[in-house]
Formats: sequence, C-alpha cells, structure tokens
Amino acid sequence: MDQTLKREYIRHPALIPIEYKTQKKPEKKEDFIKNISLGGLCFKSSDCLDIGDRLSIKIPIINPKFQFHGNVVWCFKRQGFYEIGVKFLVKKDVHRVRMIQQI
Repeated sequence: MDQTLKREYIRHPALIPIEYKTQKKPEKKEDFIKNISLGGLCFKSSDCLDIGDRLSIKIPIINPKFQFHGNVVWCFKRQGFYEIGVKFLVKKDVHRVRMIQQI
C-alpha cells in the first residue's frame, strides 16, 4: 500500500538543521528535517533509531535554541541513510516548528 494513503496529516517539505539526543545515546547528533506535519516530523540520519526511542530535539538556528521532544515511530533504511519518523509529544510544538520554517 502506498505510504501517502496511510498519512493522517499532510506533510510539508522542510530543510531545517536539528540537533538531537536519545535517552539511550546522550551524545549530540546533527541532521536535517526532511518534512513536517501536525503529528510530527521526518529527518534523515546516518544512524538507525529504535521505535519508541525518546528524542530531545533542538533547532540550533534560533537563538535561544528551540527545544522539543518526540518519540521515534518508524525508521526506514534508504540508500546510504535512514529516514526517521518522530511523533511530537506536545501538539503545540508543531506550530512553533512551522513558524521557524517560515522564518
């Protein structure tokens, strides 16, 4: 089945740098958001993350850095990288991230 038929929310393309840490691996990683929706976001990573991993995510281009939290809901291997799907833990965070994208 086509993934777009399963989507609960429309995804909006984005290219926003992020820094993130997992509870399991506290070292900071840097990647880019690929797209964002009302439910969460997708980013590309060189690392595979486990479903259920809790992430602390910062957007470093904003001063002070904007921080929010999410859970990994899927991880797909692509050619040379992984796409990670993250569900926002606090719904209002999506609006804050979208405002940053507009800036």
